[in-house]
Amino acid sequence: MKSNDDISNNPVISAAKRALETGDAQHILVWVPEESANTLKNLLERACCERTIRKDAHNRTADWYFETVNRLHSRHYGPENMGIFRREEKR
Repeated sequence: MKSNDDISNNPVISAAKRALETGDAQHILVWVPEESANTLKNLLERACCERTIRKDAHNRTADWYFETVNRLHSRHYGPENMGIFRREEKR
């Protein structure tokens, strides 16, 4: 099992955070399968909207967004390769 430090230093999660901070899905799309791009874009948009509306509240949509990014990447590339492969590098 990975520690929280391993997860927070993960390039996939870092890209997901950057996408959430900027609202630009391009940061994260290279880390998930192409067929999941629209799902992730829609979820990112929802998370950004909720983040804007509820600045002080815990953002459950953002949690869902990070869990979905992690799940999509792991399902496609394998959990042992979390953060290793970008879409164009898949082996």
